Amino acid sequence: MKKILLIGGTATNRALLKTALEEEGHRVSAAVTRKYTNTWLAHRIKPFDLIIYDTEEAEQAEGFWRELREAAGATPILVLASALDPLDYARLGMNHRISRPYTIGEVARRAGALLAGGG
Repeated sequence: MKKILLIGGTATNRALLKTALEEEGHRVSAAVTRKYTNTWLAHRIKPFDLIIYDTEEAEQAEGFWRELREAAGATPILVLASALDPLDYARLGMNHRISRPYTIGEVARRAGALLAGGG
């Protein structure tokens, strides 16, 4: 059983993603706020096998993404973002990006590939 940290997004999307990933046999923890996420990662309260970040903020500062990458260590990070979001997430160390609109199945498949080491 792999452990996934699901960050951000709407309550509905978090619930749908959490359910789909748990049906795949994963243990999913959800963090609503950036502060909660940073605390969790900084103290390594739980080591995660994958982080999924559903960002609603296209203007999120590049520094935040660098901090997240550093705090996450080698843990893969999947970003769910607006198609209009101009940031180059790969350059900032994220492993993969899925643009909105996305399907829950698409996210679950990509998560499975990242967990299997297939990026």
